[in-house]
Amino acid sequence: MSIYQQTKYREVVRAALLQLKEQAPDRYTFQDMARACKMQKTYLSRVLGGKAELSEDQLYLVCEYLHFDEDQRAYVKLLHALERTSVVKRRKELATQVAATQEKHRRTDAHIAARALVAEPIDTAAYHLDPNMILVHVFLTVPRFAAAPAAIAAELGLPAARFAAILAQLERLGLIEPASAGYRVKVEMLHLAAGSPLYKAYSVLQRAKASEQLQKLPPGRDYAFTVAFSANEAVRVAIKDRFLKLLAEVQPLVLRAKAEHVYQMSFDLFPWSE
Repeated sequence: MSIYQQTKYREVVRAALLQLKEQAPDRYTFQDMARACKMQKTYLSRVLGGKAELSEDQLYLVCEYLHFDEDQRAYVKLLHALERTSVVKRRKELATQVAATQEKHRRTDAHIAARALVAEPIDTAAYHLDPNMILVHVFLTVPRFAAAPAAIAAELGLPAARFAAILAQLERLGLIEPASAGYRVKVEMLHLAAGSPLYKAYSVLQRAKASEQLQKLPPGRDYAFTVAFSANEAVRVAIKDRFLKLLAEVQPLVLRAKAEHVYQMSFDLFPWSE
């Protein structure tokens, strides 16, 4: 559950508690939370039903009970303040902060766990602006390719000299190291933040490489979808939120999966009109 999709603090509290109840139904209950937060269960029910409000101290205890991290607590406090304030100017300021927080947590890097490449800028560019280097890195996470790296060059159609240069660069970046047979990957997941100045060029190059591969695949081995549509900004945001939720849901599947093949997934959502 992403609390940043909610706009009412009571909705956040209710959804978070229900999620905990699903994981440990005997431990997390409305009665237990009310007791831990020093209030009557009937009062908590009134709060969740929109007929009463939590004090700041009660909200603090609720966040403690729900194991919210620092960012989550700050967001819930914003929602709480927004709902209770009667000062028009403050309401506008709080609404702006809420929207900014939501946008921050809609970014891809807030929904997936991947390491940023820590290196000199030139090394960062060398990796992220070379689709073949990224692919070789991912191929090496598959045991059969790690043990026989030459097969990667054959799969990607890379000349021997170019392939050797890529392996040497990946070693220099600390991403792989020689093993008794082939190579061992030291760092598996890298993610280029959307705010990086390299991101647009990286995205274009990745898309071009993916298109190249799609043209080579026989019927039935590919799936691609693209569409232009008219809607409104609320729908665009809703689609983006659902995709980010999908990313968060599928990443554990990828992490648990046995590495046998290398796949590509892309998603574009942008306006033609302003």
